[in-house]
Amino acid sequence: MNFKLTLTLAVLVLLLASLFYFLHTRPPVEKKPELTSTPLLQPAPAALKTITFLRDGNQRLAFARIGDAWKMTFPVDANAESWKVTSIADSLKALGYKEKFEPAPSGAKSDENTGTQKPHNIIKFTDDAGKEYSLDLVKRSVGGIFATLPGGNTIYLLASN
Repeated sequence: MNFKLTLTLAVLVLLLASLFYFLHTRPPVEKKPELTSTPLLQPAPAALKTITFLRDGNQRLAFARIGDAWKMTFPVDANAESWKVTSIADSLKALGYKEKFEPAPSGAKSDENTGTQKPHNIIKFTDDAGKEYSLDLVKRSVGGIFATLPGGNTIYLLASN
């Protein structure tokens, strides 16, 4: 072998050994805690019986659970894909908020900027015990969707999913 090749291989082995030592001796990277949300409905309903979606006061969709299957009741009476409606029902039961605040007279947290003055989308649902719930979905923002519960002034920031 020639001298240049031997020297190059020695330097390469030294670099690889240093890299291996560095990767195995450094402290592990701390994982950032995942953003958690606070449950919106307390206590959360055990199982939902009906789900209704209204837009500008007009009923758009309605579903009812009969046994383990979901059925569309509005605008037509038909069978629904139960797994899709079950997924929506599970999301509604476990609904949580990232932030809550009282409306401010002006600024980013005002009724005007959050859209809570006149909600366009309302989701109503009932649980197996017959308790009725309602959620006013208003304006979408970078951080999520603003929502209110009827009869309250508190504005909730829900995750956008």
